[in-house]
Amino acid sequence: MKIGIFTFHHVDNFGALLQCLSLAQALQEMGHDVQVINHQSPTAGMLAGLRHDLGSWPHLFNRLRGLIHGNKLHASLDHFRHHSLRLTPLCETESQLAQLANSFDALVVGSDQVWHFSREPKYFFHWHPPFTNRRIAYAACCGSDIQPDTDKAFLSAHLKKFNFISVRNDFSAKMIQQISGTLPEVVCDPVLLVDPSSWVTPPPFRAGSYLLNYRVGSPIRGGEQTLMKHFQKEQGGLPWVWINAQSRRIPSPPPAEHKIWHASPQEWLGWIQNCSLLLTDSFHAILYALKFKKPFLGYFTEPFRSARLMDLSKRYGLKAHIVGSVAEALHASDLQPTEFSDQLIHSHVAQSRLFLHSATSFPLK
Repeated sequence: MKIGIFTFHHVDNFGALLQCLSLAQALQEMGHDVQVINHQSPTAGMLAGLRHDLGSWPHLFNRLRGLIHGNKLHASLDHFRHHSLRLTPLCETESQLAQLANSFDALVVGSDQVWHFSREPKYFFHWHPPFTNRRIAYAACCGSDIQPDTDKAFLSAHLKKFNFISVRNDFSAKMIQQISGTLPEVVCDPVLLVDPSSWVTPPPFRAGSYLLNYRVGSPIRGGEQTLMKHFQKEQGGLPWVWINAQSRRIPSPPPAEHKIWHASPQEWLGWIQNCSLLLTDSFHAILYALKFKKPFLGYFTEPFRSARLMDLSKRYGLKAHIVGSVAEALHASDLQPTEFSDQLIHSHVAQSRLFLHSATSFPLK
């Protein structure tokens, strides 16, 4: 079957790129011909964002760091995007998107936060002429349990056109049920479906000889530096490595002995695989720590990020690994992923593979 994936492949984010590659590989391993639909969102908001930054010295410094280091990170991620993903020709307009999409036997939207209600309708396959073949949502996520007002009748009409729907977490399932009237299946993120070993580039440090800090949002409540000192003392004085997550606005980095400003996705995986402990607020960094069986502490600061991480905590038995503040973190003891978590993940992966097989093989009514 010729399948097109419609997701956030165009953003500068390690997790977004790797979940896209993982879903493509999982479908290819099932025997399908897979491409990523190379359609990019408009960038009309970029000028407004620059004006906002010019009005604040801290934001301006973040933007300047982005100009110095972010362009190299973008180049690294863009190289991966064009050399590791099998992209279609670029389509920029709705008519180009519709013409390209209609050449596929099936479309898969997801994974990632494609179904936040502020997204464009195209992520619900709304374009003209409409797509008439198999419609699948795999691990689509609403991003947060906090959503803007939306046209529920519009969303309901488009959701009912899907042949198979799955989401990535319970809060997304609840929201989609409220709109469509049907409770979707909750499946695992695509990065758990495949073995990433062949993608890994080992770091220039010996395995287990450093602590890793990777942060995509705000620092943990209670003091990031306090927590870093705590873990450094517990780990016998191992140095901290910090990896930059931003290509446009780079906030001031934490006091790490080693700073990596523009890693590739392969290098990012290598840093996680070989660290002694990972400190992160990243959904996908946590999943890779679980895959590589690395000790980690995940945390959330922003409300929009908490729902996704709390769902991971509940689903995979990670209560001791995911916290909301330094005060909670200091009570954490053994941060090594447990056998119980591994069993829960293994079972969820098997269930998710079954959904993906059924969605791509069952005859349509």
